[in-house]
Amino acid sequence: DAFAPMVGHSLFEAIQALNNLKHRKRKGWGLRGVKDFESVAEHAWRAGIIATMLAPEGYNKEKMLKMGVLHDISEIFDDDYTPLDGITKEEKEKRERAAVKKFTDMLSPAIGKEWKELWEEFEARKTKEADFVKQCEILEMIFQALEYEKAGNFEKHLTEYLMKDGVRITHPALIGLVAQIEKEWPEKALNEYQTPAHKYHY
Repeated sequence: DAFAPMVGHSLFEAIQALNNLKHRKRKGWGLRGVKDFESVAEHAWRAGIIATMLAPEGYNKEKMLKMGVLHDISEIFDDDYTPLDGITKEEKEKRERAAVKKFTDMLSPAIGKEWKELWEEFEARKTKEADFVKQCEILEMIFQALEYEKAGNFEKHLTEYLMKDGVRITHPALIGLVAQIEKEWPEKALNEYQTPAHKYHY
């Protein structure tokens, strides 16, 4: 019986839990008055696709696709934190790690171990694949900000996403796209940008 190895694991419940990411909204957009904004699942899907599309020679594309799609699995059972939530980086990491464990414990031991390790690798950015996927995740967010900005779908300009403090896209395969985004960014939004008081530490 091909299904027998899954007995004892909450596969049915795990698949249902994934639905949380389809309904959990990317909270930062809402704070800026964006209407009908994306879910966490939509963001993670495009981040994974971008990483695979742009992967340089010698990078593990399959691993990067998985990492991109899974990088926000903590939000299945945890919040989508923003710098305005008032929690420390350490507390955020503690909550996210507990949420990832809660979800991966629902899976078979092999899959749970693999997915937890992929999430940890992404968070630590300790491999070339993890660092590239992280930069692609940031790139996806900047693309989304541009799309909302050009559509006029905001109450507060979204230039902050283009100028994120402490977050940089440096990979040669990606910087040309950032330059193109900067060229297309509405001049009015650039002129009105003011450095935010808060710091991005995640």
